[in-house]
Amino acid sequence: MKVVRIFELSKEKLYSVEFDTDERHAVQILQDEWEDQIYLYEFFKQWKEDYRKFYGSKKTADIVEDAINDADELFESLLDERQDLNKLFKPLDNREAKNTPYDLQELKAKTFSLSFLRIYGIRYGNTIIVTGGAIKLTGKMGQREHTKIELKKLEIVKAYLKDDANEAEFVYLEFK
Repeated sequence: MKVVRIFELSKEKLYSVEFDTDERHAVQILQDEWEDQIYLYEFFKQWKEDYRKFYGSKKTADIVEDAINDADELFESLLDERQDLNKLFKPLDNREAKNTPYDLQELKAKTFSLSFLRIYGIRYGNTIIVTGGAIKLTGKMGQREHTKIELKKLEIVKAYLKDDANEAEFVYLEFK
């Protein structure tokens, strides 16, 4: 997996990564997955026990509906030109101070404290570069394969941005 392009989603403040494993950029992949009732139903069916440990018992259909509604709200916030991304994105590590941003800081965005949907990104100057996202139902990201993959994406993009030999290809994408 390597970074192919970094698309600008919101003028000079929000970008999204495209990896060589998919022709869609990270935000588009998340939108496609989190709007797909079948995908969500299968996901929550597979990880029902993880869900119960954090959120209690609920019908899978209701969990899917909650996920779709939460995703809508999260994407609205993410793509709102007036949104202060520094308020939406918090440090990935909960032990980090929220008010001390720094370059190449790993971040997460969610709509409310009990949300299981996460969008991950890297702070790069005054911008946020979205690397991916996950449905997080465990205490630590390293506990499940789908969240481990998101950690790997963060590492890859961070290394890509650090490497002076790379000429990061930033392209404008009209987002609708």
